[in-house]
Amino acid sequence: MTTEHPEPAPSKPTAPQSQPGSKRRPIPRSIPTRRPTPPTTRPPTVRSNVLTLSADALEQRLQSLATPGLADLGGLATLAAVAEPLSQSVYADRLVRALAGEGEPLSDQAVAIIERILAQNPHPFVVAATAQAVLDTPLGAQQQRLLQRRLLQRATVRDTPAACLMASECLAGGFLLADLPGASRPAALAALDEITADDDPILIRRAALLAGLAWLWGRSSDLEDLLLRLSQNDEAGEQALFELALIALDRALAADSSAAMLLGLEVAARKFSAAADAGPELVEAAALSQVLLATTKFCSASQDGLEPMLAQAVDAAATRRRELDRQALRSWLRPRLDVETAWWSLASSLKGLSLQLAQPSWLRAVPVLEQIARLRRAMVPLASPGGDVLRRSITDTLALSFLRQEGLRSHLTAWRDDISTSEADRSEASVLLEAIAELGSVRSAPEEGSAAPSTAQEQHLAGLISLSAPLSFTGALERAYVAMDGAVDGHVDYVGELRNDVGVLITYLTLFLGHCLDMTPTMAKGGFEFLFANGGAKPLEEELQRACWHFLRLQAHGFPHHQIIRELNDVGGGRADIAIVRPQHRLVIEVKRELVDASREGISKYLGQTAAYELTGPRIGFLVVLDLVSQRGWPLTLEDNCWVEQVQTPRDAVPRMVCVWRIPGARRTPSAITTPIQ
Repeated sequence: MTTEHPEPAPSKPTAPQSQPGSKRRPIPRSIPTRRPTPPTTRPPTVRSNVLTLSADALEQRLQSLATPGLADLGGLATLAAVAEPLSQSVYADRLVRALAGEGEPLSDQAVAIIERILAQNPHPFVVAATAQAVLDTPLGAQQQRLLQRRLLQRATVRDTPAACLMASECLAGGFLLADLPGASRPAALAALDEITADDDPILIRRAALLAGLAWLWGRSSDLEDLLLRLSQNDEAGEQALFELALIALDRALAADSSAAMLLGLEVAARKFSAAADAGPELVEAAALSQVLLATTKFCSASQDGLEPMLAQAVDAAATRRRELDRQALRSWLRPRLDVETAWWSLASSLKGLSLQLAQPSWLRAVPVLEQIARLRRAMVPLASPGGDVLRRSITDTLALSFLRQEGLRSHLTAWRDDISTSEADRSEASVLLEAIAELGSVRSAPEEGSAAPSTAQEQHLAGLISLSAPLSFTGALERAYVAMDGAVDGHVDYVGELRNDVGVLITYLTLFLGHCLDMTPTMAKGGFEFLFANGGAKPLEEELQRACWHFLRLQAHGFPHHQIIRELNDVGGGRADIAIVRPQHRLVIEVKRELVDASREGISKYLGQTAAYELTGPRIGFLVVLDLVSQRGWPLTLEDNCWVEQVQTPRDAVPRMVCVWRIPGARRTPSAITTPIQ
């Protein structure tokens, strides 16, 4: 994404954006936000067989074109001839996007222009945007290493406040490029290790944040030692303390017993409290401290002071959600959008605990603990492919944890004990609980070559185990969420707590779609057979309904189990396939299968029924359709399978919105798909 450069005011510099872990106070620096005064000597003019462009003319083109092509700038030879003045431009990062079209990999001449920008541009945020652009630029391995080395070399210049701000961006850029095949993680770690507690506060905070992210690469104790050293700074040590608390939380959530997990959570709570004391503006540290203390107290079955403690934790989680700002940070180093729904889900699941104060227990607290684990993954603020890798590393660690086993047991117990559960389903839940007890543990990964589940019961249990696995919110999922959130934004009902709940449901139904698209035929056995062609009868609507219901109960912990209901009667004159019944409102999910026309136009025939369930509730509904016809030979991407429709007649005062997810079913395996005729 190319950084946008607004036209600066003539006399007042633009205030710097806040960075992760930085305190909100003026930072001494000298960063011009407009082009430097033109030199007294005449800028070079380049004669081309296409264009004759001076440096000033190219500067004007860069300013007017957000994404210029190489031809727009007169070609590579033109840029190389005026590289010196252009490398100083406040729009210099746009050159990298233009150069990306020069060839694959880039020529040494093109790389030299990028290197000059990274080494000489005086604007920290231009250097940051250039490093981000390099991530998506076709480069050879040696070129990648060269550009990373240039950034890390510049990060060693820290003799003034302005130089320290530049060094912090160069450190972040060097860290970002470390994920490229030709770059070096050890080099990035060595550069971080050079930062001391005596350095500038903004540099200490940035180094602490990056060290916390780097810890996820290999759980290095050396990085913990670095964080301990940086935490000694009285003015800026709070970010290092916060990263150490996150490390303690990671270890607690991966524990192999309830006793070890609770002990680890208490340690993490104390560390978050220390970070909040050192930096009162770290609202998330204070929130997590209160959440962990309240949850561990609930798990201990102690009611002494529990109710006010839970109320404080709910308020802290909800407050942190409101304070998130999507626009405050670099586009690749920022809070991801799933953090918003994660904080709200945590606040909501804590409210669920407050309804069970008469029966505090470990098992009832498991959904809250699982939501804390999801929040931890969402808090990795690296919005790049490398960030997805780090989030998966957390997911993989938790996948075999004790918590995952208990999460499945909690779901099955709640299903069995719910008064609305049918006798057949209650019997099924009891059998599955007995199967878990007989297995002793569902945490161990299957050994290579081990026999696949054979009986229907074994397959169902294996399917639920797979369904309970933590899921990562990838870039594609985020883009889909943003598109659907934007389509509903502005609706009169999309406000307050309803907006939060709708956001959570959009998040998890999009995750459900992604789970269906990723699942293999082997893992589909035991609840998701409808996804693949098996030569038998057409899958039923009920199969998709049950899979979606189990998914929401195992994943969407913002909604307590008893609020996620199948076959709810008396809704808009009918019966809802799945409903989320909240104290203030009700959200309805209509489930359909389509055998004839699953295009957007074909699916539109179901919008009326879905909108009819909105008669006495929010005018925002949800439709999940099993497509058994249009994607069997060529499945579409996640972003092509979810969208928002609007239904309104002249007599409707307000339009009714329907969020749609289309699930490709009865499809072939990737090895059986042929290239379509275009």
